[in-house]
Amino acid sequence: QFYVERGVWFAKHLAYISVLLDRSGTNVMDNSVQIIGREKPWEYRPLTRTLVLSSYQMTDQNLPVYVKKIQEIHPGYFIGYPSAITMLASYMKHHSIEVKGVKAVHLFGETIYDWQREFLESFFHCRVHGQYGHREQCVLSGTCETANTYHLFPDYGYAELVDRNGNPITKEGEIGEIVATGFHTGIFPFIRYKTGDIAVYTSQQCECGRQVQLLKSVEGRIQDFMVSHTGRLVPLMGVLQLISRSSSHMKEYQLYQDREGELVLRIIKKEGFSEQDEQVIKENIRTRLGDEFSLSIEYLDTIPRTIRGKYQFFVQKLPVKYILE
Repeated sequence: QFYVERGVWFAKHLAYISVLLDRSGTNVMDNSVQIIGREKPWEYRPLTRTLVLSSYQMTDQNLPVYVKKIQEIHPGYFIGYPSAITMLASYMKHHSIEVKGVKAVHLFGETIYDWQREFLESFFHCRVHGQYGHREQCVLSGTCETANTYHLFPDYGYAELVDRNGNPITKEGEIGEIVATGFHTGIFPFIRYKTGDIAVYTSQQCECGRQVQLLKSVEGRIQDFMVSHTGRLVPLMGVLQLISRSSSHMKEYQLYQDREGELVLRIIKKEGFSEQDEQVIKENIRTRLGDEFSLSIEYLDTIPRTIRGKYQFFVQKLPVKYILE
């Protein structure tokens, strides 16, 4: 728990968000759809021209209502959690529903996987932009018009990448933990705050011409690594995409691990899911990960969201500590 200056911190934050919107060819006065964690299924906010939808309430009963309300406002952009917007777009594609005139999709709050970016850009026919920040307001960054690297706002906060011993990361392509100091948290300062988020270092400059510090990519939380039976840490990148492409008959899925080398894949099945789908999934995982992991499959009716309404593709229960060589 921490404190903020009521009415001030959000106004400052919104000013930076407006800059990120401008980079995508949108602005704060465009009609928009925001999908975040909230209890109320939907709400239209006329002052900001925003349709706010709940990621908690994305049920088979509510999704048709979501789509109808989206079509009524003709949004210029979508903004929200990657998993929620991907789920919405998947539903719309399955039912041959189009939303025309979308200029950008802005994703935040979760790791953005390559397969999500590819799918959303193909479906909405526009560029997908990533944003990275957190509630403690120590660091904020976003992608630009030309690249998927994260451009840090130097006047928002100071960000460092450090290894497990706290030493600065200086090698191109090396990963480290983001440690940040905020410049707008005067009531409750955060100084060299260890975020628990992992990013990839780069010293290069973006072709867009902005002379700011970049993060090559944001890889997610420290816990977003699988642990093999030999104790090796394996990143999720590529594995989730492989699962997604292994079967078109999954409504939702989630990887779970609480033992080294053992993965559990939780699946909510669509109509048409068969033993062949299960065999393809297992074979693809075996081919990708080899003998360092075993995979079992569980079938569920629902997969719970986090308290903030986020969908977790991977739940890691092991006390993972990332290893930087």
